[in-house]
Formats: sequence, structure tokens, C-alpha cells
Amino acid sequence: MEFFIEQVKLIPIALIGTLVFWYVLYRLAWKPVVEVIDQRRALIEQGFKEAERRQAELDQRQKELEERLRKIEDEAQKRFQEAMRKGEELAEKLREEAELQKERMLQRAREEIEREREAAKEEIRRLAIDLSFDLTRKVLREGLDEEKHHQLVRRFIGELREL
Repeated sequence: MEFFIEQVKLIPIALIGTLVFWYVLYRLAWKPVVEVIDQRRALIEQGFKEAERRQAELDQRQKELEERLRKIEDEAQKRFQEAMRKGEELAEKLREEAELQKERMLQRAREEIEREREAAKEEIRRLAIDLSFDLTRKVLREGLDEEKHHQLVRRFIGELREL
């Protein structure tokens, strides 16, 4: 038991030694360690704040770029639609001009055909008149009985057919 009593006497000394150790540790080590930890925490928080600020800037920049891209796409779509509209207008104008030109050509062709027809009719009239004069001369030269008259008429009709 003596051992136990001697051990109990050491408890206050151990307690005082422990308190002195914690006091020295607190003064010499704890404060600097806490300060370093606080500085490190502040540095990390500052880094997070900087990262959040940069992320916010990037998000804003991305929104701006997306808006610009949307505007560019809208403008491109408008220009494409305008080009399509102008192309359709030009195609319609060319169709109308081609139709007008076709109508003019057809009209000129009809007029030319009509002139040729009138010229052909005039030529037929002139030939008919010439043939009738020839027939009249022959009749007057040969004297005309009924058989000769029929022959001359048939010959006249044959000559008309040849023309």
C-alpha cells in the first residue's frame, strides 16, 4: 500500500506538470498553430471566393456568347429567308418575262403565217386570173363547142390542183 500512497503523492506533481506543459504548449505552440490554421482557412476561403467570382464571370460570359450566337443565328436565318424570297421573286420575274417573250414570238409567228396566207391567196387569185385569161384566149382562138368546153374546164381544174 505504501506504493499506492507514494503514487498518490505524485498525482499533484503530475497534475501541476501537466498544467505547466499545457500552458507552455498553449503559449508556444497552440497560438501559432491556430494562427497558421486560421490563415490557411482564410486563404482557402479567399480561393473559393475567387473561384466563385471567376465561375460567375464565366457564366456571365457564356450567357453573353450564347446571346450573341442566338442573334447571329437569327440574322443568318433572316438573311437566308430574304435570299430565298428574292430568288423566288427573280424566278417569278424570269418566268413572266419568258411567258411575255413566248407570247410575242407566237404573235409574230401568227402574223407571219397570216401574211404568208394572204400572199398565198393573192398568188392563187393571180394564177386563177392568169389561167382564166389563158382559158378565155384558148376558147376564143379555138372556137368553143360543148366537148371542147368540158375538156378546157377539166384541164383548168387539173392545173388548179397542180398549183
